[in-house]
Amino acid sequence: MRTNFANDFTEHEIQTAIQAIKTGKAAGFDEVHPEFLKHCGLKTRQWLAVFFTNMLCSGKFPKQFKTKVLAILKPGKPDNDTYELCEKYLTEDLSELNKYCNNWRLTPNPTKTEVTLFHLNNKMARQEIKVVFNEQQIRNNPNPTYLGITLDRTLTYREHLTKVAAKIKIRNNIINKLAQTTWGSDANTIRISALALTYLVAEYCAPVWLNSSHTTSLEAGTKPPWKLAQKLINYNLNSKWTEEWRLNNPDKFNLIEQPTERVPGLRTGHGKTGNMLHKWGLRDTPQCDCGHETQTANHIVEECPIRSIRGGMKHLHKATTAATNWLTNLDIEI
Repeated sequence: MRTNFANDFTEHEIQTAIQAIKTGKAAGFDEVHPEFLKHCGLKTRQWLAVFFTNMLCSGKFPKQFKTKVLAILKPGKPDNDTYELCEKYLTEDLSELNKYCNNWRLTPNPTKTEVTLFHLNNKMARQEIKVVFNEQQIRNNPNPTYLGITLDRTLTYREHLTKVAAKIKIRNNIINKLAQTTWGSDANTIRISALALTYLVAEYCAPVWLNSSHTTSLEAGTKPPWKLAQKLINYNLNSKWTEEWRLNNPDKFNLIEQPTERVPGLRTGHGKTGNMLHKWGLRDTPQCDCGHETQTANHIVEECPIRSIRGGMKHLHKATTAATNWLTNLDIEI
């Protein structure tokens, strides 16, 4: 009894499959171009539906649809000249491919062609086959790369994971170096960098090699940046700076409550004085409260009758007790 999966092919299904065909591709061995199928009519689609239905019901396929599949026997069993058959059939198939290329004025490059044997016979691990393509012997490569995945004889993906682990190690060093700088130590920056540089590389084609026994090499390489980012989330740069100030300047830590707020503005003259606020458009006039026409940092420290400190800027730089009290009691924000 036929199931729903063995129903007759319909003209609509044929049309859907034809629409998925890409144009601009070379014709196959049947010499039928994709554009021919794209522009075929209703009669052609109906004929194709009947053609594929007959193959499904009878279980018989045209010889042209069949390809050669060579099975490598399990270890301990006689090979029966299996490797010689591989050499024979592959050479014959490549000869047909060469004829096709010549017919369509294509130039194959045998130097970029590789051949690989996949099997579990450890005794024949170094076995190579001699396959000829365009009168040149093809190079045997035990670890070919396909779509970014490095393959091996037994498909354990050991070589691929080794390469990825080395690449991750280099990128982790970049992230660790970034974390040691003052401009790149932000937790969010570290996290984004780790995701972009490390995790995208580590997770590429993960469903292919996920069950490999060599994935532990990746786990060791991807953890440091993530842990570093987690630590930096609770990292407070201001408290860290204050602590370093306390350790390196024990005699000057009590200069003001917050060492970063007022001293730089007074020393450089670019604090929030009346003159600077007027230049920034935040104040209508640059006048000081004492009536002076411009309220500069030098005026506040040296000349202002309301706020000046005895000894002026030179006395302030010595960070005496009087200077500390003056800074703490200063009634304006600089």
